[in-house]
Amino acid sequence: MTSYITNTATGQTQMGSQLKPGERLLYSAGFTHLYQLGEASDLPSLGSSPVWRKVYQFQETVGTISDYLFTKTGKTGTTDEDVSDLIDTKDPTKLAYLGVQQLLAGRIPENVEMIGNLLSSLGKPIDDRKMLLEDIVGWLATAGRSRHHGPNSFVNGVQGQFINLLWGDLPHPPTVTLAPEHRYRSADGSYNNLTGFPLLGAANQPYARSVKPMHAHAPDVAEPEDFFDAILRRKPGPHGFKPHPAGISSLLFAFANLIIHDLFWTNNQPDPDSPMDNKPNDDHTKKDEKEQKPTADGPSKKRGRSNQWQNRTSSYLSLDPLYGVNQAEQDKVRDYSEPNLGKGLLFPDSFASSRLLLMPSASCALLVLFCRNHNRVAEKVLQLNEQKRWNPNPSEIKSKEQRKKQDDEVFGTARLVNCNYFVQMILHDYLQSILGSVQADSDWSLDPRTQIKTLLGSTPKACGNSVSIEFNILYRWHSCLSMRQTQWLEEKMSKGLPSKKWDDLNEGAFMKAMESLMTELNAGPGTDPRKWKLSKYEVNPSTIGGAETVEQGTYERDPETGKFRDEDLARILQDATYDVAGAFGAHHTPAVLRWIDCQGMRTARDVWRACTLNEFREYLGLKAFESFKEWNSDETVANAMEDLVGHPSNIPLHAGLHGEESKTPRLGAGLCPGYTISRAILSDAVALVRGDRFYTDSATADALTDWGLNDCQPDPRDGSYGGMMQRLIINNLPNQYAYNDVALLFPFMVPKTIYQVLTDISPRKALNYSLEPQPYSPIGFKTFQVSPDRKLVCKVSDTESIQRQRMEELFGMPNMRSCLSNVYETLDSAITGEEWKFFEKFLSERIKQCSTRRNPIYCDQTVDICRDVTNPMISGWLAHIFGLVETGLHSEQLLLTALSDVYLYLTEAQMTFKSRSAARVAACGLAWQLKFHIEAESSPTSISSMIRKGAAVITVGALNMLEDTIKFVSGEPIMRNVHEDSRQFYHNLRQLNASEGNLSVDELAADCLRAVATLAYTMTHGAAHALDHIIPPAEPTPGSHLDSKAFQGLHDLRRLCLEDPTCFQNADVREKYCRYGLESTRLNHWEPALKGLVANLAPDSQGTNRVGELDFEYNPARKLKEYQKLLDLEGHCSGFYQEIIPVIIKEVQRLNKLRKAPGRQGHLSKIRVLDSVSGMPTMHIRYDGTHNILDTQGRSRP
Repeated sequence: MTSYITNTATGQTQMGSQLKPGERLLYSAGFTHLYQLGEASDLPSLGSSPVWRKVYQFQETVGTISDYLFTKTGKTGTTDEDVSDLIDTKDPTKLAYLGVQQLLAGRIPENVEMIGNLLSSLGKPIDDRKMLLEDIVGWLATAGRSRHHGPNSFVNGVQGQFINLLWGDLPHPPTVTLAPEHRYRSADGSYNNLTGFPLLGAANQPYARSVKPMHAHAPDVAEPEDFFDAILRRKPGPHGFKPHPAGISSLLFAFANLIIHDLFWTNNQPDPDSPMDNKPNDDHTKKDEKEQKPTADGPSKKRGRSNQWQNRTSSYLSLDPLYGVNQAEQDKVRDYSEPNLGKGLLFPDSFASSRLLLMPSASCALLVLFCRNHNRVAEKVLQLNEQKRWNPNPSEIKSKEQRKKQDDEVFGTARLVNCNYFVQMILHDYLQSILGSVQADSDWSLDPRTQIKTLLGSTPKACGNSVSIEFNILYRWHSCLSMRQTQWLEEKMSKGLPSKKWDDLNEGAFMKAMESLMTELNAGPGTDPRKWKLSKYEVNPSTIGGAETVEQGTYERDPETGKFRDEDLARILQDATYDVAGAFGAHHTPAVLRWIDCQGMRTARDVWRACTLNEFREYLGLKAFESFKEWNSDETVANAMEDLVGHPSNIPLHAGLHGEESKTPRLGAGLCPGYTISRAILSDAVALVRGDRFYTDSATADALTDWGLNDCQPDPRDGSYGGMMQRLIINNLPNQYAYNDVALLFPFMVPKTIYQVLTDISPRKALNYSLEPQPYSPIGFKTFQVSPDRKLVCKVSDTESIQRQRMEELFGMPNMRSCLSNVYETLDSAITGEEWKFFEKFLSERIKQCSTRRNPIYCDQTVDICRDVTNPMISGWLAHIFGLVETGLHSEQLLLTALSDVYLYLTEAQMTFKSRSAARVAACGLAWQLKFHIEAESSPTSISSMIRKGAAVITVGALNMLEDTIKFVSGEPIMRNVHEDSRQFYHNLRQLNASEGNLSVDELAADCLRAVATLAYTMTHGAAHALDHIIPPAEPTPGSHLDSKAFQGLHDLRRLCLEDPTCFQNADVREKYCRYGLESTRLNHWEPALKGLVANLAPDSQGTNRVGELDFEYNPARKLKEYQKLLDLEGHCSGFYQEIIPVIIKEVQRLNKLRKAPGRQGHLSKIRVLDSVSGMPTMHIRYDGTHNILDTQGRSRP
């Protein structure tokens, strides 16, 4: 007989003896529920109906029965904790059971929406408006209630993942602090890691070891010299050279030199306390070889093997060759002179590391560009002073300590931006060439800095880095030296070994050759980096019947500025771009590097005890080599290695990496190194970039400034698929390259090769690039100090002819004729003198429409006076005259942006691929409208011309009807005879063209586009800068120009117009307003070089290039002709500007308590629409809205 005892405290039934198999269900929790139907009070319900209660009771009963069926534990009366112990939530089978159990219990169907939101959010940012977080918490609270009849293991598993998700949102511990000393890079690279290892990766720290070497070194492995001669040595003469199969240029490896010397600098200094350093440097040389080898003058040096575990530079991509590896090196290149202290500058064209002077000069030329880029960035961030922490004029700071502090901060900021340039080049130029992604016509790049989050957690970043000995061995890419670089190196080495028998080269001869080179470059020990020179080795092409000539020597600095000539630096870079590099692989390392490579192999074997090639491959997750032919299919190389090591497991890392069979070119394999190297360099790139705090968590707008962060961002539309090297060159070597030169846009590829790649992508696309372009003449201004109190402004070139040449490029019409004066003359005749009435009404209504009240307590109104008021008025009027479709606020902005893009293309100092592309897009959208208007007013002379005119008339009519319809639907006012002015303008233009010029329709359309673009840009910026000069700041400062007597007349005009609104109808009043506007535009010109310009048309020694002279006195009583070249240097735009500027000044000045908005919004700046290269002026003003404007009857508006 079986007895049962019920424990009233726990509600569980204890069994006195073992139950029979069929009796377990009878006493289970689920069966007990069958007796309690209708009595349970803790069940969820959908309503008050008892039917739903019984349904849920039944679902839970079925869930309990499923527990019995699935677990098969044989236990009855189990609790939640019991079931949790029995079920492993990591087992997929058990988790599936738990899911089924929850489904049978009725908890999943009622949360279908939550599950759908959860699944749709995988891999994407969570949309918190869908309340997914709240749904999960609610489900956990409901489904996770402790019940005696149901397990909660599924709930516990979901809760664990939920906690993991929340835990992964924040770094543990934090990787960034706000301590000022951690804001910038330290001189030695320390404190990159702030989570407990501040010296990780700092200079003078040990190398890391990536791979654990477990393979015993075979006693019969050959010496390094044997490895070099049998596996690596290049055959002598030009027949031994193999050009890179993918057309990689020498400039890529010059850039790689910067990376390698930024990361690796083995300490070879001898340690007097080590017995190992008492041995001579030839301890592995046979006795007979010692007697035969000549030695250089002086005793043989000792090798500091005991210190070779130490890396003298930092393990971060921080441009240490430029900035130095410690504070002492950095101070040698920083400009602490009295005029420049506080500006954060480097000495001109200087860099800290002399090691790169021992390389071909392209690496040093790149360092010079980075030096110039640092100074450019430092000057810009100090000028902008976004956070108002610095004084843009450091000489005004009295305390030297404060000046030094500001100098350190500006320097640190500029270095962060410059280093971001460097890493962007690695990701978007260097890796782009390594992976060959251009072949896919793609701007994709491998970017390790992105935030990576999954349900399993986030990928760490900003954790620091320490380079390893394995990658020190990997980056010895000596086989890639070009023929020209090899000749240069042999020439320099011959100074230490005149016989050029490179097998006899030893340390003494090597050091003698290097000392000779350093002396030639004025870079011996203790010399000033400002005096260093660059090595010159120019190979000039052969002439007819002649041979190539080589010009050797040095590139000298300008004795006054200390800079190298732009032409010399460009020549170095261009020579390296056109010089094809050598191929990777066996039998391709120049013999002149034999001693250097052997020393590296000996260090790897005897000092570092590096792993074997197979161990390194296994570490990377690659298959180990099982045969020598698998390592290199060339039978000669494979047999040589087998003879040297005996078994594939014995292949040493150095010879194995650099003798391995190399890849063939294809998409994804552009560098074509050995297979192992190809895999390892990607892992190293990710570790170097993602582990660096200053490229991940600390790469913020706060640290780099808003301008700096934006300046170092790649642009896929720049013609190079987002490359940054071309931007570095354009910014620091102006006018040395043409905008579409493939040598500029893809400098890491030989031009002919990359041009063929572009042609294969699309022959039409290749037409946008050029193999042998000629740089255009620059457009700009120069200032000449002709006397202590007089400065002249002159053009550097013939602006008119250059702009015409650029229009030819834009329209694809060579030898295009132009008669721009006809367009402006017709436009002047279209001005009636009554336009001010329309402008007045437009401005008054627009200010009221676009003003907003931000504070409910005060009546102050805020409006963007440029973006929302003056810009639309100017673009709208030009669209009205020239017949351009323009409807709505958005279209006004797009039209102005398109016209500005065309203007910048015509006038920028150095034309760029991006500006030309933007101008072409704009021209495509505008030129056809202009052509149709011109055709519609033509006089047909043939049937074909009659057909063209008919089509043009129909098209123009359709455009006009479309614009009128849109305005009517949107409620915008339609002007009377709105299209008559445009028709009359083109009619007059056609008549004038027939008598003077006789241009074709395309040429006339090009002139119209050029004129309207110039008017749009210059007038919007002129008006914006005039208002910026006139409107007082939010917090006026006493003693400014606004308090001068000259401005008192403007205040009197405002008072007069407020008292008598009709006075503006007087032409004299409008002229006075005009003079104030012109004078404010002159003194606050958007071109810094033209601020204070007074046009002077009298001929002088400067000839036709003279623009005028500078005068900074505020004088509204000047003659109007002195403002003729205020907007454009040809003097065409002044007439129309004089019509609009008085109305703008008057309407804005009428506002009560007018001032600029506080903060950044009150500063005049630019905003960009979409991806335009131009920017529209923007500036917010604030005024009292209670009695702000008087209406036309003189009554105040509320």
